[in-house]
Amino acid sequence: MARQSTRGGEAPGERLEARILALSKTHDLLTRDDWSGAPLRAVLENELGPYRGGDATFVVDGPDVDLPPRHVLSLGMTLHELVTNAAKHGALSVPDGEIRVTWRVVRTEGGARRLRLDWAEDGGPPSPPPTRRGFGTRLIAVSIERELDGKLDLDFASEGLRCSVDVPLPSPTVATMSPFTPLQ
Repeated sequence: MARQSTRGGEAPGERLEARILALSKTHDLLTRDDWSGAPLRAVLENELGPYRGGDATFVVDGPDVDLPPRHVLSLGMTLHELVTNAAKHGALSVPDGEIRVTWRVVRTEGGARRLRLDWAEDGGPPSPPPTRRGFGTRLIAVSIERELDGKLDLDFASEGLRCSVDVPLPSPTVATMSPFTPLQ
């Protein structure tokens, strides 16, 4: 992560520091409850919090969902990359931009639970597709597709970035081992 964050662009040290701080805040959420997980809303607010209070509008809507630690880490990094991109190039880079984050839990035909999360930006500058796949885009893809075995759709729409995430959720009855759980 350090090597990739310092490639090209302006202020690579700041990008690295921001990613480390985001990861640290996410770890703090997990540490509060002995690494048993954290609510999705808390993960989201951790990332959006620094941008609240300005001219931007945030619409956050979805049911209470407790995430296991692996999901907290992967979704935390994904949301961090999305909000950072919005601040640099998207809806948070201009006054009166809007970010909508909505989510729901659905059941598949086989009864498995899936989290479907949608990120939509409006009111910012047009969002042309990137000419190359940068570190942030690769990090999001790895976090969702590889780490969580999910599906990711990034749409660089003219009205603003759209990101749809679809990841499996473990059954609420599945126990998650924390690093502090003694082995028997």
